[in-house]
Amino acid sequence: MMERIAEASPRFRARIAGVFYLLTFLTGGVAVFASRGLIVAADAAATATNILAKGVNAQRWNEQANAPAIDG
Repeated sequence: MMERIAEASPRFRARIAGVFYLLTFLTGGVAVFASRGLIVAADAAATATNILAKGVNAQRWNEQANAPAIDG
């Protein structure tokens, strides 16, 4: 299989590189869109807090934190 990849035509290699290049831009665009409101300029701690807090249901979190411990 490695010989087959090594013997691939330059056109095929260029197409594969183009696909990866396109995927890089698409995932970067999604990341920029998804990170709106999360990034705080010049404050890494605030950014980390925003990223870690995203998706946390505060009501459920508090209910679980205040629930009695289950002894097994």
